[in-house]
Amino acid sequence: MPHVDHSWDELAGLALARHFPQVAGQGEESVVEMLRRIGPIQAQTARSPYLALAARLPGVELEVISAAYERHAIVRGSTIRGTVHTSTPADHRVLDALTRIGQRALWARTLRLVDTSLEDVWAGIERFAAHAWRTPTDLAEHLRAWISTHDPSASPRLDDQAGRYFAFGHGGLLRRPLTGGWQGQGLPATAPHRPCWTTPRTATGCRPTRGLPSMLRSVVI
Repeated sequence: MPHVDHSWDELAGLALARHFPQVAGQGEESVVEMLRRIGPIQAQTARSPYLALAARLPGVELEVISAAYERHAIVRGSTIRGTVHTSTPADHRVLDALTRIGQRALWARTLRLVDTSLEDVWAGIERFAAHAWRTPTDLAEHLRAWISTHDPSASPRLDDQAGRYFAFGHGGLLRRPLTGGWQGQGLPATAPHRPCWTTPRTATGCRPTRGLPSMLRSVVI
């Protein structure tokens, strides 16, 4: 890749252009294309991605964005620092990979495994959630039981509030509300991210299109 120098003003202009690209239309495909261009939206409240997308697609309706969530054309998950991100399915797979790297030390300090690995733990969580949407309580109980069975010598620290939500924050899971709409703060549940979450029309878009450098550039520029 050629080296390119930019002034701070030029970088600011590039960042502004990337955050507000020109996308025609107000339908579901426009929502997906906008999110693909701007990159993942970090949002601690469910309504925030709606506002972010509406600011860039004037006139887009709440029901259109909700339909994109429902069809998994856009997805929600806990990634990077365990915070909630809305992204395309392809970008979520990259966020998941980055989360496993960035959160590895925290998981190791918290679970203090002896005879198993974090990869074993993560695979166990994904198998548990593979056939039903799981609540934070479901996942917390599963994690304790899994460690007790597979690594009885481990000494996990899961007794505080953070511990009760620890498995729920695994980057390989997608989130959805069990109560209320996608724009509300209803009871959340998770299931693993799999290519089949998308319809056949969009399944080819599940392949990651960003690596670490491109994901970093999507934040910096």
